[in-house]
Amino acid sequence: MARSLRVGRFLISDFLLEGGSESDKISEILAELKIAPIRVEHLYHVGAFEYIAVSSRFDEVEGGAHIPTYELVVTIGADGKPEGIDLIKEVTRGSNKD
Repeated sequence: MARSLRVGRFLISDFLLEGGSESDKISEILAELKIAPIRVEHLYHVGAFEYIAVSSRFDEVEGGAHIPTYELVVTIGADGKPEGIDLIKEVTRGSNKD
């Protein structure tokens, strides 16, 4: 029987990392969302880092199944630090699920 995990895929744009301490911003975002990355890859042609991670905020996925994509929405305050952080599951074509 395949093991299921709460796993998701999302991007963090290079733009988010400009003008400040990159590691601090990313650490704050991941900590706020309680996310543990299991793979990170820089997609130069997209201008973003792709994260595959586990978190209780993601839907359960059976082993070997397609990993759902989420949109990371971050509001940056005047001090350059993340204020509002959320993950929104993207609906794929042909899907009737929310």
